[in-house]
Amino acid sequence: MKIDTTKTGLEMIFPDYGARIIYILINSKGELTNREAHEQVNDFFVSQDKTISRATIINFMNKSVDHGFLTERKVTCKGGWKSIYKAAVNRIGLWEIVLDLIAQNIKDDSDPGIFDHYHSTAE
Repeated sequence: MKIDTTKTGLEMIFPDYGARIIYILINSKGELTNREAHEQVNDFFVSQDKTISRATIINFMNKSVDHGFLTERKVTCKGGWKSIYKAAVNRIGLWEIVLDLIAQNIKDDSDPGIFDHYHSTAE
């Protein structure tokens, strides 16, 4: 996860399409398959003449599960199985996860030797 301080809200931590998916799932309290998320994201961006690939949506949703933003359940369907995603947290929980990730990264950087790889032998 990268933080872009030039943006605000969800787009500060998620790409625009990811912010849209998280927004939809947190506010609707519903569920989406990656196909439905792909359709809704591209419907939203059609006025901007922008399309997002389904693979990009799938990768984002899987990473969001790994970070704890979304939950995933698999159900059987014609031809195999599909994943159904749901928000794992509410708005406050989302920002708590983000702050915990930031705090953990800061803690990791507090190691006294963290700057050693920046040291040049030419100095």
